[in-house]
Amino acid sequence: MQPIMQLKAIQHLEETFTLVYFDQRGTGKSYYDLRQGISKEQVVDDVKVVVDFAKETFPNKKICLWGGSYGGLLGLMFLDRFPTAVEKAVISSPAIYPSSEEMSTEQFKLFQGIENSIFPTELSKKLKAITPSKESAYRFLSAKETQDFLNLYEMPVPYYEALFHFNAMKDWFFMDCDYRKTLVAIQIPTLLLQGMDDPFCFAETLIDAYQASNNALITLITYENCGHAVFEDCEDEFVSACEEFYQL
Repeated sequence: MQPIMQLKAIQHLEETFTLVYFDQRGTGKSYYDLRQGISKEQVVDDVKVVVDFAKETFPNKKICLWGGSYGGLLGLMFLDRFPTAVEKAVISSPAIYPSSEEMSTEQFKLFQGIENSIFPTELSKKLKAITPSKESAYRFLSAKETQDFLNLYEMPVPYYEALFHFNAMKDWFFMDCDYRKTLVAIQIPTLLLQGMDDPFCFAETLIDAYQASNNALITLITYENCGHAVFEDCEDEFVSACEEFYQL
């Protein structure tokens, strides 16, 4: 969580609110070996442990869950299983897609955008030569060459952490990405924040899902000239939206 804790917007929120951070399984100070894989149940259970800890530690405080990007998807997964475990939720640029084909294609484009120097020459050539298509990200991660490359490291190291995580979650992450239906079932006040120029998690998908949900508990705020990281691209607006929402 170190990079998140260093964000100016997050530090500003700390002046008013008590923030509880945790290193996700296989990151930061976690000793978990990502080569064991991570199930959907595990990542959601991890969030539940942190939420329960926060409730026990701060019994007189209302608990609000925040997550962005994959963390936004994780937040929706959590609300799907534990709809009333927290009082409120802020979901920023969640990684939800209409289909596994679109999810796989877009994530594979991210792999292809990685600098050639990160991969050995032959692996890099193979990556660049594959045409993004359904399950291409899964196929690339499952390939022997990719697995051999990942097995060079005992634990994730800078530059490779995202690749390790994609690999650990590949058996479900690329196959079960449609959490639009979760918006319909949300039972607590939830704030959705989305940049209109987000190149990874598309504004159109979230807007369509929000409108289709017809859920009065959800508030959607979109930002023009804003990309994937609302908390950086629209720092002041992000802080104001969170402060107002938390204090309602």
